Amino acid sequence: EDLLLSNEILCDADNCNLLSISAKDTACAAIDSVVVSARKNADCTASIEWIFDTNAAAIISSTDSSITLKFNKAGRLTVFSRMANGCSFISDSVLINVMPTPDSLKLGPDIRLCKISTYTLKAGPGFKMYQWQDGSTDSVLTIHEPGTYHVVAMDYCGNTYRDTVIVSQAPDIAFDLGPALKKCNNDSVTITAPAGFTSYSWSPAYAISERYKNVIRVAPEQDTFYTVIAEKEPGCLVIDSIYVKVERSRPIDIGNDTSFCKNDSLVVKASPGFVSYSWNTGQSMEQISVKDPGKYWVAATDTNGCVSRDTMEVVRVYQTPAVELGSDRSICVNNALLFDAGNFAGYLWQDGSTGRQLETKTPGTFWVSVTDLNGCKNVDTINVLGYATSPPGLTNGTFEICIGGEIIIKAEEGYNYRWFNNSTASRVIVRSAGTYWVEISNAEGCITKDTAVVMSKDCRKGVFFPNAFSPANGGANNVFRPTVSGDLQKFRMIIFNRWGQKVYETSDAMKGWDGTFNGKLQTTSSFTWTCTYQLQGEIATTKNGVVILVR
Repeated sequence: EDLLLSNEILCDADNCNLLSISAKDTACAAIDSVVVSARKNADCTASIEWIFDTNAAAIISSTDSSITLKFNKAGRLTVFSRMANGCSFISDSVLINVMPTPDSLKLGPDIRLCKISTYTLKAGPGFKMYQWQDGSTDSVLTIHEPGTYHVVAMDYCGNTYRDTVIVSQAPDIAFDLGPALKKCNNDSVTITAPAGFTSYSWSPAYAISERYKNVIRVAPEQDTFYTVIAEKEPGCLVIDSIYVKVERSRPIDIGNDTSFCKNDSLVVKASPGFVSYSWNTGQSMEQISVKDPGKYWVAATDTNGCVSRDTMEVVRVYQTPAVELGSDRSICVNNALLFDAGNFAGYLWQDGSTGRQLETKTPGTFWVSVTDLNGCKNVDTINVLGYATSPPGLTNGTFEICIGGEIIIKAEEGYNYRWFNNSTASRVIVRSAGTYWVEISNAEGCITKDTAVVMSKDCRKGVFFPNAFSPANGGANNVFRPTVSGDLQKFRMIIFNRWGQKVYETSDAMKGWDGTFNGKLQTTSSFTWTCTYQLQGEIATTKNGVVILVR
């Protein structure tokens, strides 16, 4: 049989559903103690828990339903209470304003009041109420004349405080800022008050740039009255004003920052009508001429004495563009000269044309003005003095060359040369037939272009045999016969097959073997030949060899 277990939490069932605490809401920090009382059900036996800031107050006595507090400092103190009611808690709280206790009431020492001054008597904070001799109830009293002044004050604990001060008339004090001042709108001026006062209060604050005791520096842009109130001793004030008149300096302009070209100069001009000018270059004219980069400024003085200033900078002096048309020269007959000014932004030639190049076929004087990207200009001139004669060409334009040989093609000495193979000599060697060209130029630049035609010829002597032939192809190599160079006087050729059988014999060098034997075309094979021949003026020669018949 299962055993059933249970766990129950049992709470006291006291009749404690009422908790209310009370205390006076204001107390004096230094002297008061306050009783905080609690009210609960008559038959409630639960104890009360008290919670508060123990740094601000301490319990000096207690009962089961109250505590008595003594305060350590002024401020607002909240006291909480809590009590168990069965399985829960009930709570309440009360707020107590703890007021400070003033140390004393002091209006200060007796004072002397200057003629135009006012003085504020201060009773000090921390009191509940104030009562001055004139019936006013503020903590301060502003006085305008000599007399005896007193105040009665009461703190929050009901304590009464009294004090009295005697205000007497001070003798007159000399205080003068001097005559009106004049300044220029771009300048500043110093205002100096008499020394020997404990404090100075300047107004308005407009355009005051520096302050030091009795001295200020101002730079107003319009006419302004400046006033100072100085205090000799407490309550003894003096006042004076000074008029600052602002003279106008006229605007001046020497131009914007700029750059210019090296061969130019820049005129920097100030606005006219000033009495004098002073430049940082040491010059004193209305305008100056500058050639170097840098900053330039002027200070110009007007008739009212005001100085106007302006600054400009020559950022860069650009280099002059370099243009070169070359040295004076002559022009070649039937040729043209092409002048190239180089790569620039703009061009102007003597004939008004604006291209980079200019061509001429006649003598004369030619010039170009170029402009670069910075706007800088330069000019160059060239004189074409007259006509120059072109150099001579090749003395012989046709040549013959033996097969396997070489020849020399020569031009007249004393000029400049460019041959077909880029050689610059006056002569070249060629080893084959063809057309060969050369350009010949003189000191004036005149050019003659000429060509040489080289034709080949067979300069050999002898009888020359091929090493193969193909009688079946129907082409030029279908007959075995020699090539003869020279005058042939005697000739006899015999051909044998590989078994030594004679297959062909002839005494006519122009008649060759067609590859047949007994009317039948031979198969592909090698054949041996022997030939005896004699050229005119030479002895008889015998040659032997092998020829391949290819089908």
